[in-house]
Amino acid sequence: MCLLGGVFGVVLFLIGVILGKVSAASAAAIAVEVKPAANVEVRAIKSDRRIFLWINNRIGGAQNNFQVKVGGAGNAAYEWKTFDTGKGAYGSASKVNPSNGELAVNIPTLAAGADMALWFADKTPVGVVYRET
Repeated sequence: MCLLGGVFGVVLFLIGVILGKVSAASAAAIAVEVKPAANVEVRAIKSDRRIFLWINNRIGGAQNNFQVKVGGAGNAAYEWKTFDTGKGAYGSASKVNPSNGELAVNIPTLAAGADMALWFADKTPVGVVYRET
């Protein structure tokens, strides 16, 4: 399952690059912190209005009640969902508001050897600009 999750993360990144939505600069500008320090690996990419995280519990037992903080989110309201990489299904959507540019979500449990993805979407309405040519 972890291999599938790793492939999932790479595929997300490549799709973003192909569509021109993810640049090396935006991918490098995102900071991720796990508290309390859980024994998980976290990878993240960011586009102009989306943030994708992949969390992998590759060592030891289950990791319970940890928080993931994502920097570089600005001050817009976000909707977020979990993604079960084994089943290929999204969880229910929830709302999260950044504090000082950071999004923080609580992960109740991640089984040993399991992985998951998180999807964040900026829900700020985008205005339409009309320009005469």
